[in-house]
Amino acid sequence: MSPGQTIFVNVAYYGSSTAHYYIKNESTGVATSFDASFSGGFTGLNAEWIVERTQVGNNYPPLADFNNTTFSDANAEQGSTWNGVGNWSHNYLDMYDWHNDDSEVTDAYPGPISSGNTFTLYWSNYGDTDAAGT
Repeated sequence: MSPGQTIFVNVAYYGSSTAHYYIKNESTGVATSFDASFSGGFTGLNAEWIVERTQVGNNYPPLADFNNTTFSDANAEQGSTWNGVGNWSHNYLDMYDWHNDDSEVTDAYPGPISSGNTFTLYWSNYGDTDAAGT
């Protein structure tokens, strides 16, 4: 995966504990698919598009400077109805650095949904990288 490449992802759920993943790098043509089991159930009432940074031990690595990441053709299915994400009830969530020593800092934030199924996530800060809560 290199910056600027386009990725296609489809996740389908079978029953209450199995998901099928299909991931394709549209820029190179390389694809993979696999099934995975999970616990906790699935209601089919939520879809999420997520960019995040992970916690490693008690520390947070810097959030990668992804500049602007555009999600296009973002669709979700309920029952047999497919619609763009903007046609479903939706919420916007900003990524805040609540571990920052000095103040709460916005690390990334979503832009508005356009054309019913396209939105951009904007990077704004690397985030605090010392121990959690310090």
